[in-house]
Amino acid sequence: FHRLCLFLESLHLKKKEDKLQALEHYLKRFDSICDLFPLLRLLLPGVDHDRSTYGLKETNLAKLYGEMLALPEGQRQRLLKWKDPALQEGYRLAAGDFASVLYSVAEARATVKPGTSSLTIGDVNAALDRVHNTTDASEKRTQLLDLARRASATEQKWIAKIILKDLKVGFSHESVLKRFHPEAIELYNRSSMLRQVLDTIRLQYLRAREGGDAGAGGASAAAADRGAAASEAAAKRAQATSRRPTEAPPRPASSSSSRRRAEVQPPGTRRGGVGAERVPTQAASLRQADATSAQAAHTQWEATSSQKMRQPHPARQQQRRFRQMCATCATFERTIVGPSREQPQRDFDNR
Repeated sequence: FHRLCLFLESLHLKKKEDKLQALEHYLKRFDSICDLFPLLRLLLPGVDHDRSTYGLKETNLAKLYGEMLALPEGQRQRLLKWKDPALQEGYRLAAGDFASVLYSVAEARATVKPGTSSLTIGDVNAALDRVHNTTDASEKRTQLLDLARRASATEQKWIAKIILKDLKVGFSHESVLKRFHPEAIELYNRSSMLRQVLDTIRLQYLRAREGGDAGAGGASAAAADRGAAASEAAAKRAQATSRRPTEAPPRPASSSSSRRRAEVQPPGTRRGGVGAERVPTQAASLRQADATSAQAAHTQWEATSSQKMRQPHPARQQQRRFRQMCATCATFERTIVGPSREQPQRDFDNR
């Protein structure tokens, strides 16, 4: 567990992509068929539904640690008012992070020095299970006290983060599951059970490994099975061939008829005597009729196209009609409208 805490401490100054790469490299240290649920439930406490809630928040943890560590009043107030920046002045931490305040308080009072802890991941999970399963406040205090006595200050900080279900390491469970296995996030979206997802992936690796071992050990048996299958398929093909109806042998043709069939006759001719006459067959007649109709259709298309080409363009026709209309209007203006406009002026002059 100490090594896990050191790994989590090393992620703070890295970018998100570098954090995910470091996590992927860290997980590759384990065998593919290894049960990683005890580890990943500590790395992803927010999706560990087997331990849904502990019934402990920052205020409860502050009170419990104040009693367990026998803190003086000043340090106890720092822990109880962990959001107050005035109480955290002079300490190398950011106000608002309960785990960092707990580390600064427990650093001088922890009985276990850094790197000397004997806690394992299994020990931490077992202790957290006992804290989760009990509903008695005194029992929770007893279990936490036992865990705190065996942990260093750094380990107590990360245990508190796991209990609060927020490691604040900068990546989500989706990113971790995508890096862990291509199908992990899809399996988790279906079941929302981290244990079931990891068991399914682990079972796939186990089957693949067992299949490889069986293939290496039983290569001769597989070859014998393939040979037997090939023999059986050949026997079935032979049986199917024997059941087909036999074809009647061709009748021998006479020499004269065979010679006539062998001779090449030009299409549309009929053999007679000397000087064979050419008689058009039905196919030739049809081809000739098709050619005649095609020629007639082409001639009609040429006539229609030439007639259309001789006709003036619609725009030109419209221009011509417009000019004629203008000429008619001008004539009407000169002959009818003009004198009628001048007549009232003459009447006015006369009056």
